[in-house]
Amino acid sequence: MVALRCVGPCLSNVESVAVETATRLWSDPKQWPNETVPKEGDNVIIPPGQNWVFDLPVSPMYRYIEINGVVTFKQDAPSLHLRTNYLFVRAGQLHIGSKTDPFMGSARITLNGFRQD
Repeated sequence: MVALRCVGPCLSNVESVAVETATRLWSDPKQWPNETVPKEGDNVIIPPGQNWVFDLPVSPMYRYIEINGVVTFKQDAPSLHLRTNYLFVRAGQLHIGSKTDPFMGSARITLNGFRQD
């Protein structure tokens, strides 16, 4: 899969980068810059061009997730639950199945915060 994604605000004059063909497993500490899977209260930023597979049965409650690359829920997982206060699909994509390849498990995203936030 090669797609182009925004770098910076998704307005005019947006620079694009190719999305990597390899995937990074969210649960693999070696994939993260500090070699630690994000933990409770962390801010998680997926840079442009990166291709992640979310594979945690239940994530910690993150403070903030910003997606500038691609995050796909693991297709063969029986149950996945992403928990965060804020989720911003800024210049990227979040996939949980598709019409041609539906997600057959249980997928949940829980946003924890106040409506006005």
